[in-house]
Amino acid sequence: YVRVGLKEGRPARPSSPSADQQLSKRVRKDCRRIVFISGEPETPGHQYRILNLATVLAPQFFETVIMSSSEIPQRISEIAAADLIWIWRTRLSAETAGLVTAARDAGAAILYDIDDLMFRPELAVAELIDGIRTQNISEAEVQKFYTAIRLLLVEADRCTAPTIPLAREIRKLHKPTTVIPNGFDTKTRDSARSAMRP
Repeated sequence: YVRVGLKEGRPARPSSPSADQQLSKRVRKDCRRIVFISGEPETPGHQYRILNLATVLAPQFFETVIMSSSEIPQRISEIAAADLIWIWRTRLSAETAGLVTAARDAGAAILYDIDDLMFRPELAVAELIDGIRTQNISEAEVQKFYTAIRLLLVEADRCTAPTIPLAREIRKLHKPTTVIPNGFDTKTRDSARSAMRP
């Protein structure tokens, strides 16, 4: 009220339920729509980098939509109606190229969130990434995947990462980057507190 409502001439308190309803409609109209796109919805990182971030946003100010990257072609109209497209661990492909086009045509901002050095294809070698060897994946395959990640990342207007060193690496690509650390939800906090009591 002090920052905005007073200047707009609003009363300090709604005078009736109908005033509450009108305020609710006005706020809803002014909601920002954010579409979260997850490249790996089946992994633990999806909880930290998509679900936790999407559910912490105040619903009176933000409308959130969550989808996997495989759903993009079927849900392109939802993407075109967004104010912000929040992409996590998704690679450039024919489908995601359509996403970039739809976002640009609609005037939506694109934010790319990454929580690993997956945008550095030169690091995708067995001596640095043990999973390449243990899962019997070819280095060339992983390097191609990392290159596709990097190509979509550089299409973004800005980026986010969970750590300062990772943000520094992204900034080398001349992308403004903000650190948003991994967090936890209320259910996890309550479980941890309950476990500590005994």
